[in-house]
Amino acid sequence: MKKILVAGMFQSGSTALFNLIRLCHLNKGHNVYSCLFNMYDRHNPADVHIVKIHRYDSVFSAWADITFNVKRDIRDCLASRRRRKNTLKTPKEIISWADHLIHLHKSWRHEATYEFIYEKYKTNPLAAIEVLAECLGLTGVDTAWVYEQVETLPKDAPQQGHHLNTLLSSSHVTNNGRIGGYTDTFSAEELGIIENHCGRWLTQEGYPLVAAGRG
Repeated sequence: MKKILVAGMFQSGSTALFNLIRLCHLNKGHNVYSCLFNMYDRHNPADVHIVKIHRYDSVFSAWADITFNVKRDIRDCLASRRRRKNTLKTPKEIISWADHLIHLHKSWRHEATYEFIYEKYKTNPLAAIEVLAECLGLTGVDTAWVYEQVETLPKDAPQQGHHLNTLLSSSHVTNNGRIGGYTDTFSAEELGIIENHCGRWLTQEGYPLVAAGRG
């Protein structure tokens, strides 16, 4: 049994990665079991188990054969959460959630086998899927098929709020996953607060600061 863990920041593209991994294995004929960490059944007979988690968990970290940490521009993570959850209305809320995201990213980075960078996937999806397949030890994956499938997965909300296999819900994609969509979500003042607080992380991770140019 191959055990794969998808971890890291909220609203970072982790569900997209979760489904890309699932579809790569399905494309090669594997029997796949995929779920959230709190619904995991270790007795499931599938030959590939894929679990998604955000909060750091040493038990699942030790369980996994392969762990992926997902990274995305924290400004887009924050903007996505505001759009999806109708929250992060005050500077205090924004800063608190930003700190939580940075903590998750740093915690899982030390445990991860690979880091999946959301922007690389959005910029060149087929190349990113090819690299992903290599990381998974899969050869001959039809990357175009995987991309077509992940882009057309149903996002209508089922009875339990999300699809049990894909973990997608009707609120998952709020702006087509656009890079830099935070500029349409936060005011210049809010963006300045975010960059002032998270500037070190953004710079270290290769995300240019933009607030000064929006004043």
